[in-house]
Amino acid sequence: GLKALLSVAPQFVSCPPLSPALRRALSHGLSGGLYERNAALAVAVAEAAGWPLSEAQRAEALRRAEWPGRLEYLRGVWLDCAHNPHAAEGLVRWLKRERNERPSLTVRCLFGASQDKDIEGVLRLLSPHVDELVWVSPQYMRCERAEALRGRRS
Repeated sequence: GLKALLSVAPQFVSCPPLSPALRRALSHGLSGGLYERNAALAVAVAEAAGWPLSEAQRAEALRRAEWPGRLEYLRGVWLDCAHNPHAAEGLVRWLKRERNERPSLTVRCLFGASQDKDIEGVLRLLSPHVDELVWVSPQYMRCERAEALRGRRS
């Protein structure tokens, strides 16, 4: 169980990529390079821990996997909490694919951030792929105020 999983997880730095069938099985919100690598790592760790999962069981687990706030479709709106440049790169790859498939797509971004995040780095990556930025101030102590964010757009 969990003890076996925790005993093998630290030894993984890299792992084989997902098979094409498992890559297709990933839920939409977890598609893309970063999430595919994370899913491949989860499959490899489960295998190393001795969990006997068939390819069909692995595919079903990946199909049902959720990561709230990561390319999550909720009431007609896509949500993503890209909170650092690495996550923003993944979001940009997804936005490029969406725009390639639907060139007339309008992208509106509600942007809020914590003061301790690389706001300029995230904005530098996202701004070229967004038609409209709407600045928001989430209600928590470390939040950067919308007025301050507005002046930081790259």
